[in-house]
Amino acid sequence: MARTDKEGNLIGYPVNEKKGDIQTKFYINTNDGKIKPGDRVTAHCVKDENTGHYEATNVKKIKHRSEEEMVCIYQISESGDKTLVPTDRRNRKIYMLNESRDDLEQGDIVLAKVSPSSASMTLEQAKVVRKIADKDDPHAISLISINTYEIPNDFSQEAMDQAK
Repeated sequence: MARTDKEGNLIGYPVNEKKGDIQTKFYINTNDGKIKPGDRVTAHCVKDENTGHYEATNVKKIKHRSEEEMVCIYQISESGDKTLVPTDRRNRKIYMLNESRDDLEQGDIVLAKVSPSSASMTLEQAKVVRKIADKDDPHAISLISINTYEIPNDFSQEAMDQAK
């Protein structure tokens, strides 16, 4: 998304247009606050014959790879390579840890952030944002769910008193 107009409508431009072409702009038909200028989206664009403008529907935000965070299990291979295995079964990748961490042990659960890597590497790299739980923590499964789905679990004293 490039900008908003005077009325607050989001206006975007296609990424793959050739330079020198008249740039096609389209209006994003959403006001849920999730899409902001600077975001990249996929959308179905249709030309409105009455106005000549393109309208984008079925808008979905594209998450930047550098912002992608995931819950992982820290593992050390037999050869000593330190890797991160996502707890999400849909992600079957294994990530190479690109930093030295002395505070982690085999099986610890961590929140990791994917690092941009070159195409020549065999494994993508990731960096540990923070340790979530020890491998023997009885609350590990709950903590995986809480961190995967960003479930609030830190409440003010006032909220705790009201809950009692």
